[in-house]
Amino acid sequence: MNENDIVSHAADIAISQGKSADPPKGEAQVWIAASEDHHIAYVHARHKWVQVHEALSSLRRNRPDSPDELIARIRTARERSARDDATPSTWRTLRSHPRWVVATACAILLACLAGHALLSAWPTQTGAEYVGKFDRPAPIALPDQSILYLDKGSVARVVMTSRLRSVELPYGRAFFRVHHENNRPFDVSVGEAVIRATGTEFSVKNVAGHIEAFVKEGGVDIYPQGVDSTIPATPLPINHAAIIEHDSVTPRRLTPAEAISELTWWSGDIWVEGSLAEVVNRFSEHNPRKIRIEDPSMRSLYVAGPFNPAQLDSFLALLARLDIEATTEVDSTSGAEVLSLHLKRDALAHPR
Repeated sequence: MNENDIVSHAADIAISQGKSADPPKGEAQVWIAASEDHHIAYVHARHKWVQVHEALSSLRRNRPDSPDELIARIRTARERSARDDATPSTWRTLRSHPRWVVATACAILLACLAGHALLSAWPTQTGAEYVGKFDRPAPIALPDQSILYLDKGSVARVVMTSRLRSVELPYGRAFFRVHHENNRPFDVSVGEAVIRATGTEFSVKNVAGHIEAFVKEGGVDIYPQGVDSTIPATPLPINHAAIIEHDSVTPRRLTPAEAISELTWWSGDIWVEGSLAEVVNRFSEHNPRKIRIEDPSMRSLYVAGPFNPAQLDSFLALLARLDIEATTEVDSTSGAEVLSLHLKRDALAHPR
C-alpha cells in the first residue's frame, strides 16, 4: 500500500464507524494494528470525522432539520467519488482522498451556516487535556496533525489557536512529532520554561521538578524563563539533550543508551548493557519464553544495544550482532519449548 492508499483506507474505516465510540473490530482492527503508519493514519482520519460530527451536533442544537440532510449529502459525495470510474485516475484518487472528503464536508457546513448567527460564534480555539494511561502509549493525533505520545501517569494540556500551538506538561513525560508550520510555532510549557519547535521530533520530561529535553530530529529553542524573558533561547540540535533550570540550559550530546531510553520509550524499546546472562534475565522479566545458554563460557559475553522486550525477534536481532543464534528445543522434563543460545559455527571457527 502506498501512502495515499493507507490514508484512504483509514478514512473508510473512520467513516464506517460513524458516531460509534467503540474501537474497530475484525479486519479493520487487524489492519490498524499491522503498522504504526496504519495506526497514525486511522487516528488522524477518525479525529477529522469526529470534528465533522461535532459540528453537525452543534447545528442540530440550532437548526433541527439540517444535520441529517448534511450527513446524507456528505456520504453521497464520498460514495460518488469512489464509484466514478469515468473520472481520470489522478482526479478520482484525489476526490476519494479523506482530505477531499473533509473539505467537502466543511464546504457544505459553511454553505449552510453562511449568514447564520452561528457563524459568528464559530470557535477560533480548541483545547483538551490528555492523561497517559498505558505503559506503551498509543499515538494521540492533535488538531494540527502533530502526534503526541504520553507516558503513563503523565498529563498534557493542549491549546490550539490560529497563531499558536501550545502544550503544557505539568507532570510526566511526552514525545512529540511536530507537524511542520513556519508561521505557527509549537510551544511546550514546562514550569517557567518554554521549548519551541516548528517541525521536529523531541521528548520532554518533567518529574519531581527535574526538567529535561531530548531531540531526535530537527532542533528546538529552549527559553528557560519563557519566550518574553530577557534570557535568550538556547538552541538544542539533533541527538542532544538539555537540563533546564530556573535561568539556565545545560546541553549535552546524547549517549546511545539515552537515545533509546529517552527518545523511543513510547515504542517499548529499552537499552541493555551487561553480560549475556544479565541480558537474558532482563528479557525474561518481560517475556515468558524460557531461554537456555548452552555454553557456560558465553554467560560473560558483553552485550549492549536496544531491543523490545515484548518482541522475540528484536531480542534475537540484538544477539545476532554477537554471532549468537537460537534454536528451539523441547525440554525433556517439562515438555515446554526452550530457546537454546549458542555461538554460530563460523564464529567458533574464526573467533574475534
